Amino acid sequence: MSISKNIENLLDEAKVYESVLENMPHDEFALKRLVEIYSQCEDQVKIREFDHRLQHAQEGELDIDSFYDHTKEQPKSKFFTQKSKINDLISLCKSEEEQYFTSHIDLWTQIRPHIDLLIRFREWGMLDVSTYVDLCNHLIQSRNKDNPSIWRGIVSYLPDCDRVKYLDLLEALKSRSGLQYVDLSEFHYSNELELLPKKLISYAELLIFSVTKAEVSVAMLNPFNQGLKDLLGNYFTLPVKFYLTDVQSFNTFAKGS
Repeated sequence: MSISKNIENLLDEAKVYESVLENMPHDEFALKRLVEIYSQCEDQVKIREFDHRLQHAQEGELDIDSFYDHTKEQPKSKFFTQKSKINDLISLCKSEEEQYFTSHIDLWTQIRPHIDLLIRFREWGMLDVSTYVDLCNHLIQSRNKDNPSIWRGIVSYLPDCDRVKYLDLLEALKSRSGLQYVDLSEFHYSNELELLPKKLISYAELLIFSVTKAEVSVAMLNPFNQGLKDLLGNYFTLPVKFYLTDVQSFNTFAKGS
């Protein structure tokens, strides 16, 4: 491979990691890789920029505003402040009520939103009566087990069900839900995004995949669960934007891969 072609490939890779930093400005993996890439490209300006950002991220301090283009209008919020600790930044986007999700457990463990989704599939002609009944029974039986830690929402089960075509169901959700689809493999997992109880992620089939100064971004498998949308909307002081995702990328991201 020629030197010019190699540099071109490196710069293409750099664009990917810089787009990651637009969502997670303190992502150390992306910052380290960008330092490596621009070192190979001998771009001293970029090396200094990303090495400086990496040092701040590793020290737990980040001057977020300096990493955004001030020629673009940015939403005002109290979420980001200069030289704040990263953990403090995250905590500012949450309600002060520490037991919020515990006190609302009846809402996010409800079986009804999962049944309602199956009803929608049935009404759309995507499930026959027998399959619909079997899926409802599976959901109810799984919730009756003594160990709540293994409870899952119904969408997570669909790719393993021989009697449904999950990809067809996913396409129907994309076209009918009104939510933008997001492939979570394009986002880098960070422990700092673990802002929700693990049980809620499993039961309700949603997770946070990005936090910026403008919004909290949430990916859902069941885009029609309005109760959960309201629950999270009331919890975060930042605006919450909901996206649709698929089971495979959801599970991979949730495992921290």
